[in-house]
Amino acid sequence: MNCPDISRPMQRIIALSCLALGLPILAVADTSDGCAPPTLTDADAIRWMGSPVEKLSSQGRTYALASAQAVKLRAETQKMRALYNVDGSNGKAAVESLREKGFVCHFEVLQGLRLDETGVLFKPADLPSYRCSKVDAAACICRRFQITFGLGPQPPGNSVAHYASAVESMVLDRKHVSYSCHDD
Repeated sequence: MNCPDISRPMQRIIALSCLALGLPILAVADTSDGCAPPTLTDADAIRWMGSPVEKLSSQGRTYALASAQAVKLRAETQKMRALYNVDGSNGKAAVESLREKGFVCHFEVLQGLRLDETGVLFKPADLPSYRCSKVDAAACICRRFQITFGLGPQPPGNSVAHYASAVESMVLDRKHVSYSCHDD
């Protein structure tokens, strides 16, 4: 068994699991997309492993590189969040604003679980939410930026139209909005 091609920043985190299981990694960097392969600096190696690059094992280098890439991805997510923040607006206005800025938005009701009234047992739940994504094929760190907002787990049974109306009229806040960068 081999691990998959580790060519994107977040996929490098997969390398940690592969190395922990003793599985070989097939490839480390694909530059066919125009992005330079990430490099591990001594500063990153010291920050994550406590030693400069030349003193690290291949597993240590992989771990330090994955950690440094994860930090860069989180920083890029925060930068994009500041640029496209929808906190404080209502759902309908947020969707309209994001579409004007080049996002593709769609509404969906996923099935999930919620805690029952006692807070002990899980029960089925509807998870109504808007998912808005913007793709930048030229970006190397954040190729797809996604904003998701919704009501949170709801007892099943309402119509999709009912949920969509509820999400469009709600005022968005940190509790109901998530921002994420993806390197796919």
